[in-house]
Amino acid sequence: MTELDNVDKLKLRLAKLAEFVADLEKFQGVTQRELESDKSKAREVDRTFELASECVLDIARLIVSDQRLPIPEDSRGYVLALGGAGILDGKFAEGFSKIAGFRNILVHMYLDIDYGKVVEKLGRLKDFDTFARGVAGYYEMKS
Repeated sequence: MTELDNVDKLKLRLAKLAEFVADLEKFQGVTQRELESDKSKAREVDRTFELASECVLDIARLIVSDQRLPIPEDSRGYVLALGGAGILDGKFAEGFSKIAGFRNILVHMYLDIDYGKVVEKLGRLKDFDTFARGVAGYYEMKS
């Protein structure tokens, strides 16, 4: 696989991430009670967060592989690796890496989702933008 292929894959995933974040933005301001009472809305938010989180993890895995960084033990470690490599700010990577655990809750613990946490994440959508800018900036510097 050539670096150009990886850059194209990265751009595709960054575009999808932006799309998912835009979809989530329309739910900013929704309350925990609304999500608990409107299952259709809750499912849309849950699934879109799952997809956005999966994009983040795919991007992190792609970069770790492309840069031949040590393979982390878990999904959270991939985001942390980007901080360790200077691709993302280390402090930001530490906090944002928790997106892996959030994704796991949405996928595996769907019977007991804490919609208070979901509303909290909706208030922090800028973190996805910070991640995307960091990754895009790194690859722009490489080209």
